[in-house]
Amino acid sequence: MVRIVLFLLLVNISITSFAESNEGYAFRFFQQNKWKEATALYQEFINTNDYLSTTEQYARAIIAAAMSQDARSMFGFIRKYKEHSDENAVLLQDIDDALAMSKKDLLLEPVLNYICKNDYTYFPVVTEYIVHKYWANNKYEDVLRILKQMKSEYEYDTQLNLTIAKIELLMGKTEDALSQVNNIVINDPYNFQANLFLGNYYFIQGKSLVDEIKSQFSTRRFNTKRNDLVDFQLKIKKAILDYLDNAEYYLSRANQTQSNEFLRSNLKWIEEMKKENTRIMMKLRIEENMK
Repeated sequence: MVRIVLFLLLVNISITSFAESNEGYAFRFFQQNKWKEATALYQEFINTNDYLSTTEQYARAIIAAAMSQDARSMFGFIRKYKEHSDENAVLLQDIDDALAMSKKDLLLEPVLNYICKNDYTYFPVVTEYIVHKYWANNKYEDVLRILKQMKSEYEYDTQLNLTIAKIELLMGKTEDALSQVNNIVINDPYNFQANLFLGNYYFIQGKSLVDEIKSQFSTRRFNTKRNDLVDFQLKIKKAILDYLDNAEYYLSRANQTQSNEFLRSNLKWIEEMKKENTRIMMKLRIEENMK
């Protein structure tokens, strides 16, 4: 019982000591969005003490300095923080956590953008962090917005453009996605990833359409007339022209660069589909001419 009382007393003393220190007052100002006051007190505390009590407190100090646009203090806090951890990703996570704990989540982008504005070397890791955060929460519009901001800095980055295209495709912005990747192919005709992206898109669309046409035809094939068979093959031919010819073109390019079983199998399927359609269409024409 005595030990419990002593423990509670020590905890109470510790809390009181923190609350009455410059660090404690700085924390209160932070909670009240009084950024300049918080920055000044965090700075004063660091000037008279070795370290703040937690990494979250450094994160709050950095946030306060960024929000008051005090770059000098901000990077001073960052340097002090890095004496604990030299990982930028950990710093970003601590900033994110500090904002979340205080229900200030909307400040994440302004704070991180301010850091990047004053030190561009943070740009890649900041962008990656925000993108992953939004992606994990299914905020695809925000992911796309951030990536397009990146594109203004890295216009010809192939991987970045492919990532944008994949997200656009996921969001149903098909024309934008295809245009994005076509631009890559124009500048780099045998880019493997770009040709694979386009080839797979057209292959999936074409094969799905062929399967649908076959399914519809199979439900009535035992009671079909010659005109039904012609109509069926014409629909298959259209699927070939609209999708599978493009799929074959891009997959063949990809296969020339990095051949693999997946590509060879899909190309073989397209070839056999086209041969079968041509054979049956020729047979139907011959039968028509013989009448």
